[in-house]
Amino acid sequence: MDARALNAMASYRELDDGFLVHVNLGARHARVAGDTRATWGVAFERAPAARFGQFVEAFGDSHDAPTLQAGLRYDLVPQRISLNCSVAARWRGGLREPFVTFGVNL
Repeated sequence: MDARALNAMASYRELDDGFLVHVNLGARHARVAGDTRATWGVAFERAPAARFGQFVEAFGDSHDAPTLQAGLRYDLVPQRISLNCSVAARWRGGLREPFVTFGVNL
């Protein structure tokens, strides 16, 4: 195992408005490189319909430019199986290195 990580996560749900805010802070140590980095992330998620969600997030570490991401989620089976798609890019005084993700959450 080359890397070890420790993360603390917290979420806040506003029931009346149907949104979630997620925050995480942590550290990752790469043993071979002898490098330790602080990690962070913050996300805002909104569910305008029972099975449909939208999200925006930013995440990164203490040595690299942050990544900004926005996407959509659809629950095939509520609270169990969802499909998601997002577009993202690193922020370096402007958006750079764009990418698209597709995922299945179980």
